Amino acid sequence: MKDARWNGWLTIAWASLVVIVSQMLIGSAVVEYHARALGIKPDVDNLAPFADALMQGVALGGLVGILMIVGIVRLKKDSQIKAYLPFSPVPLLDVLKWLAIATAVTVGSGLIFQSLGFEESSEMSGVMNNVHSLPMMYLAVVLAAPIFEELLCRGFVISGLERLSLPDAGAIAVALSSFLWAMLHVQYHAHEMFQVFLLGIVLGFARLKTKSLVTPIVIHVVNNVAALIALSQ
Repeated sequence: MKDARWNGWLTIAWASLVVIVSQMLIGSAVVEYHARALGIKPDVDNLAPFADALMQGVALGGLVGILMIVGIVRLKKDSQIKAYLPFSPVPLLDVLKWLAIATAVTVGSGLIFQSLGFEESSEMSGVMNNVHSLPMMYLAVVLAAPIFEELLCRGFVISGLERLSLPDAGAIAVALSSFLWAMLHVQYHAHEMFQVFLLGIVLGFARLKTKSLVTPIVIHVVNNVAALIALSQ
């Protein structure tokens, strides 16, 4: 059975289009709609008044992004959804092992930056504390965002780039997908984006080693739940 993939450049181009449409255009449109309804102008330095709009944008953008990814995969002749976006079962111990590694990287890097005097971003805390609909927040942050981002970065991008005719193509695919993932989190400080990049490296290798998106999605969901709990303190 054939298993065709988009080449490296087209993989990057398609991924960029997905981000522009699902995250930038839809997210901005939802916030702008709410801003007009409230009669105030959006301010990127003060997004708290638009907390509910941001959650709706994340949820809607994530859904659109997922549909776009599936459509782009199917658009490639002889491509296989199951190969491009693998969801094969993973032993629980393997998932827990990679979860432990991800936790160690996240906590360890956080403690290092904290000891060096780097401050955490307060913007997202302000946004989360101003959300009125908890179900929408959990839908957006715990389900829509992790599933969309993993399908895009650890699914579509890694699957497209791991077949490059280069030494260590898998490692290159992991690095590039982690960079893209970090760029999706520009609301954070630079050192926090670097932490996102490091976590992306772990998620990427978890995807390659377990040959499934189940592992990085589970880790991503757990990470976001932990972040929500921390922000609520």
